[in-house]
Amino acid sequence: MAPTGLTFKDVQVWALQDFPDHFKHLPDSNAFHVQFNVVRGYNHDKNFRSLVIGSTYTKTGKPADILAWLAGSRIQLGYIGKNRKGEPQVRPLASVEKDTSSSNFKFPFNLVPPTQSETEIACFNAVLRYYFLAKGWSKGVIDESDVFNRFVSRFPYACRAIANAAAEPVPSSHGTVYSQQASRVPVASANHQRMSNFSR
Repeated sequence: MAPTGLTFKDVQVWALQDFPDHFKHLPDSNAFHVQFNVVRGYNHDKNFRSLVIGSTYTKTGKPADILAWLAGSRIQLGYIGKNRKGEPQVRPLASVEKDTSSSNFKFPFNLVPPTQSETEIACFNAVLRYYFLAKGWSKGVIDESDVFNRFVSRFPYACRAIANAAAEPVPSSHGTVYSQQASRVPVASANHQRMSNFSR
């Protein structure tokens, strides 16, 4: 059964208890803002809600915000462009690994870009889910067992990677900040058990 009732406060209590020195490097959620757009085909043509986490360029070279949102429980990245009629349209973000020049993520996402491995993508997504919770989102954020497992496993590691990278000169814009042992972090951990208590 998927865990339920995991809140922003739950995550804060856990992080401050288990990895406070790393967690404190994450900026306050006020560093990011939620954007609302009316886009045909999204959210029944009502306000389309997303979190602004960086900047990029459209196909025509115009600046645009990098947006993150949830489609069910899946994280999506993209930007708002326009179709031939001049209407707003959601465009998927080009793969960061294939295009390192057009996407600029805000801190701390610039330190854990989803570029090289499943581990890095999972860490990037865990930080995103944390900020979704911080902004008051609940549905789809962490309400499935596999999502919960990945979040509990990767969020502490993402915080540690961010803290370590923030304490040193920033590497190349898309260089990894993960050790070779990152892919071997176990999903079922003591932290997982502790976080499971919040859903009971």
